[in-house]
Amino acid sequence: TESLTTAPTVVGTGALAEALRAAVPPEYTVRVGEDGVLPEIPAGSGPVLPVLARRDRLYVGPVVREDLPGCPECLESRLLLAREFPEPMAEIDRRDPERLRRWAPPALTHLHAEFAAEVAGRLVELDRDQDTSERRSVMVVRLIGLGVRRAVLLPDPLCAVCGALPEDNPEDTET
Repeated sequence: TESLTTAPTVVGTGALAEALRAAVPPEYTVRVGEDGVLPEIPAGSGPVLPVLARRDRLYVGPVVREDLPGCPECLESRLLLAREFPEPMAEIDRRDPERLRRWAPPALTHLHAEFAAEVAGRLVELDRDQDTSERRSVMVVRLIGLGVRRAVLLPDPLCAVCGALPEDNPEDTET
């Protein structure tokens, strides 16, 4: 017999992708980057939930919608700005720009995957509540010690993917 339940489209493999497939509603597309790099998000995918594994953290979100600014590239630029040791990291970036993006966690266990799926479910709930500022949320899951915190992504107005600065207008400068 054919199942009456539908699952979201999940791009990615492994325990993390399977746990997210079971936790996220079917109208969302989930992009999983267990190797530190997200698969491309095609236009017209509806709401997309990116999940990125990097170093000792999982970044769940923000939910990407074509009509709103804020995307994984904005998150990437914010992560670069928030580094604890920016000077040595900048030198590594200068020599090999992809090295830090490829720095995946040593191992994602089933416990990590299940916890991340619960966090993703909570993020979807926040996304569905359109009257809150929490729609641009990113959940940051610590893989060592298994903790989570919520951060609100400030979209980058200069982002090549979703940024949109208003056109300069002489009338806007008049007082």
